[in-house]
Parts: sequence; structure tokens; C-alpha cells
Amino acid sequence: MQAVAGYVVKEYINKFHADKEKDHLTKHLTFDYLTRDHIGFPKDGKMIVRVPKDKTVDIDTLLKDVEKLYRTDDKDAIPVLHLANHLYSPVASRRDDHKSQEIKTDPVKRNKGETAFLEHLRLYLTSMAAAFVGKEVFVPRNLSRRGVGFFIGSSSFYPDFILWVVEGNKQHVFFLDPKGIRTMGNFTDDKIVFCSTLIQGLNTAIRQKASDEKLAVDITLDAYILSVTDYQLVKKQWGDSGATEKDFETNHVLFMDVSIAYLNTLFKDLFSQ
Repeated sequence: MQAVAGYVVKEYINKFHADKEKDHLTKHLTFDYLTRDHIGFPKDGKMIVRVPKDKTVDIDTLLKDVEKLYRTDDKDAIPVLHLANHLYSPVASRRDDHKSQEIKTDPVKRNKGETAFLEHLRLYLTSMAAAFVGKEVFVPRNLSRRGVGFFIGSSSFYPDFILWVVEGNKQHVFFLDPKGIRTMGNFTDDKIVFCSTLIQGLNTAIRQKASDEKLAVDITLDAYILSVTDYQLVKKQWGDSGATEKDFETNHVLFMDVSIAYLNTLFKDLFSQ
């Protein structure tokens, strides 16, 4: 009984804190342009690759046909991913083998979950090309501590990616964070509350602000946690173990999988308009 009472009190405190935080954020909203400093363009427009001395011959061979990096995902040399919608390309990706771990890049390599998301997005945009006619899609990497961040709970939250879909004067902005979620435990985690609740308040406020300032732009904000952890592994450790995949979707947590079906859910409101 004491444990139940403690859980109820914690839920109330979390909701109270989220409401106060939402009020503070919505009162201090401003519009600004996204700049190079926010999204971490490579310094001087170049990717810096650091390799062990015994790999320099491989790099010299690669440099003779550097355009190959833009034509293919050359994971045998430098692990990279080419995505035309990323604001710079190629994007350094990470593999688990020893050879890849020896290679260091600046900008730093995307981790396994981030790389998987970009691969899924590229495949989805290709397969759904007809649905995206008239829409421009951009996916800048968001920089921790220097990019677009939100103060939640006792820390700051910098979602890994900002997915931007532009259609005329409409701008759909998704804050996306691929990550493992086993340790989150339940839907009261600060990052989940931000994606399911706080972002909705920010969306309402920023749309009202755009209307009040008579800006010729229609902005919609949304946010999701993209779980790289399989649902079957998560549900055993989540709350009372009764959460369904639909419960996770309602709380803006989507499970990444090879079928890329989760991207249909992500874009459902975009296509319903």
C-alpha cells in the first residue's frame, strides 16, 4: 500500500512539474533562424578522418576516387552513409568491427541507432517518393549543448535529430531521439514526457505566436523517442509489464525495426492534411 501511495505521489509531482515547466517554456518562446552553428556543419566544410599509420595506404587509394564516398556507402574504407536530405553528406557512421573503431572522424560518427534511423529514412523516402512530391525534407544532426535544446527535469535534452519537412509555407518540425529505453522504466521519464506532453504545449504556443505576429509561416512541432530496444525486451521491465505497443505510440515512443513501418506512424499527421 505504501509503495502504491508513493507511486501516486511521484506521478502527481511529475505532472505538476511538467505543467509548470510547460508554462515557463511557452511564455518565453521566440522565433529564430537555424544556423550553421546549431547543426554542426563540418569545420570549413570538410570531414576530418584520422586513421592509424598502417591504414594510410588504404586512404590514399580511396582519395584517388573521393567521389566514391558520395556515390556509395563505402563501409569497407571509411564507414559513411550518404543521405541527400542531410544538410551535409556523407555522414560518418559507426560499425562494431575493430577496423572501424580505429578510424576517428570530425564530425564524430553516428552511433548504431542513429545510423539505422538515417538508413531507414533514406529507404522510406525512396519508397514513398510519390507522397513527398512538393515537399522538401531535411534532417540535420542536432548538437548536444550547442544545438536546439530543452530544459527538462534537472537536465537538458538535445534530441539527436531535427527532421524538417517543408511544403510551401508549412513547416513540420520533428525532434527525434533514437536510443535504448530499457533504463527509462515507465512513461514518466522526463524525455518521454517532453515528447508526449510538453512538445504539444510548445506547438500550440508557437502556432499562436506565429498567428499573433502575422508571420507567413505555418509551423507544427512534434517529438518522438525512437527505441532501438525491441518491444519484447522492454515490456518485461516497463512499469507493471502491461504496456502495449499502442501505449508506447500514444506516449510518442516508436520501436525501430527493419520494416521501417514506424515511419508511417511518424508521418501519419503529415499525410492526413
